[in-house]
Amino acid sequence: MKLALKELPTSPGVYFFKNARGHMLYVGKAANLRSRVYSYLRTNPAERDGAGLRFPFQPNPNLPLIKQRLIKETSIIDWEETLSEIEALLRESHYIKKYQPRFNVLLRDDKTFLSVKITNEEYPRVITTRKIEKDGTYYGPFTDARAVKETLKILRRFFPYRTTCLPNSGRACLYYHLMLCPGVCIGKMSAQEYQRQIRHIKNFFEGKRKKIISRLKQELKKLRPQDDEQSLRQAEKLEFKIKNLEKVLAMSRVLSFGEKVEGDIIELAKVLNLQEPPHRIEGYDVSNIVGILATASMVVFADGVANKDQYRKFKIKTVRGANDVAMLKEVLHRRFGRHTATSYQLLANSWPLPDLVVIDGGRPQLGAAMEVWQEFGLKIPLVSLAKRYEEIFIPNQLNPLVLPRTSPALHLLQAVRDEAHRFAVSYHKLLRRQKLLGKKRPRTRW
Repeated sequence: MKLALKELPTSPGVYFFKNARGHMLYVGKAANLRSRVYSYLRTNPAERDGAGLRFPFQPNPNLPLIKQRLIKETSIIDWEETLSEIEALLRESHYIKKYQPRFNVLLRDDKTFLSVKITNEEYPRVITTRKIEKDGTYYGPFTDARAVKETLKILRRFFPYRTTCLPNSGRACLYYHLMLCPGVCIGKMSAQEYQRQIRHIKNFFEGKRKKIISRLKQELKKLRPQDDEQSLRQAEKLEFKIKNLEKVLAMSRVLSFGEKVEGDIIELAKVLNLQEPPHRIEGYDVSNIVGILATASMVVFADGVANKDQYRKFKIKTVRGANDVAMLKEVLHRRFGRHTATSYQLLANSWPLPDLVVIDGGRPQLGAAMEVWQEFGLKIPLVSLAKRYEEIFIPNQLNPLVLPRTSPALHLLQAVRDEAHRFAVSYHKLLRRQKLLGKKRPRTRW
């Protein structure tokens, strides 16, 4: 095997070190792929002139020992060009989540990667953080903290946002004078206008470039017919922003939402040791007040995204009193008991079997589900997720699995669990309101 220097481009991109079986060992990004990859390798003048490097690759002796070990295990070097460093940063994050390369973990030095957080406030803040909590919207994590901060600097010039100032405090912050805050501190922008500004930043990190430009052009279209001086000035500024932003976005194709979700599903499969990525995930929860008007929910996530057309709601029929575990068992029995020899084909069209089932609860709820699985001989992967410590209980495993709060796999499980809880509670509240108002309870087919 030979790697010629001239084959490696000098453009930005992502590079991959793989072993002889093609398994991913390490993913990195570079502003100059040729320079970065060759910094790992021992080369002589002939090789630098284009004669080529032959396998096995020899590590640069100036590298740390762990990186020398990486090169010694490397049999294949591959790469993917990108249009910009920003794109390389985002794609590196995607591939690390997708493949979880061993040496990316070993080289972290126990540090948590940086994420971008947009807070859930009337006037959201855009900040960087290494700690993932339940509030806010997160993008990342990213391996290069410097590159993330540089990306935010560019975005902030086009879409100013607040970081530390207090809205409507009457005192202008430093960033307002630097034209990096839109003036929410002194009441120059309403909450509704500011939310639209933040939506543009979210669209950038979600890969929705066309939507950013489209919305700005809509705003410009509304301003142009107006003849007052203020509107004309705003239109002129907006036109300038659109022109320059189109140039920036043309050089920064960011990762699509679909690609991010795909990586999360693959990571979940690895974490749970599933044979295949779970393309259809079903989540279950029950809701009641001391057994009164007890309900249950089934939610469906298809390829990591909620599919509300597939949701089902249940009224508890056989359990009396407050017994959540028995209620859950009844619902699972009703759902999976329908897959009989006579009704299987008819039901499979509308109720296909899932690739993974997520139960809201701990070990007791998992035990109830396992009894149903045993009764019907189900081979569907099954887990329960307990809220307090976010512990994942797995059948035939003594200790629960606890993932880092930054884990995208955990985030996906939490999304399914929380959506099942929300849907069950909303149905229970609906029945309570109808009973209070004396309305007839709606019938359900399930």
